[in-house]
Amino acid sequence: MGAASMAPASALLAPAAAAAGTRVGSTQPDNPEPTYTFFNSAEAQFIEAACERLIPADELGPGALGAWVPNYLDKQLGGAWGNGERLYRSGPWIAGTPSQGYQLPFTPAELFRAALGAINRSLLARGSPFSDLCPESQGDYLRALAKGGPDLDGVPSEVFF
Repeated sequence: MGAASMAPASALLAPAAAAAGTRVGSTQPDNPEPTYTFFNSAEAQFIEAACERLIPADELGPGALGAWVPNYLDKQLGGAWGNGERLYRSGPWIAGTPSQGYQLPFTPAELFRAALGAINRSLLARGSPFSDLCPESQGDYLRALAKGGPDLDGVPSEVFF
């Protein structure tokens, strides 16, 4: 074995990571602000606050924002998965059983766009975006979505959640 094969992986990746603008040992770019390609600002604001409420930072590690969960969702929704590239898209669209899996006519991107639009409109009608709610109210709102709360422009809230 040569000396290069004995080096730690981080040492081998350092030049490539530096060229890509990434710190060695980190999957985050040097710029701490994500660049969203799918989410608009209102959608990103909700997603960031909801993800951080669901996965908060603690002594064991970063929360959703520190782990770049909203950025990951954004990139998936803006790509092939979000466009439903591998989904059956010819209907008929009838209610299925839970064991049948996803049974809606929306691509993942369409589902998120419809649901987030309905969520933001309903919260603004109440007077406050999700990110401005107190933690208890945020938790109550997310529990209501999970239990099958309001229809979100054709998306059942529990499906979105």
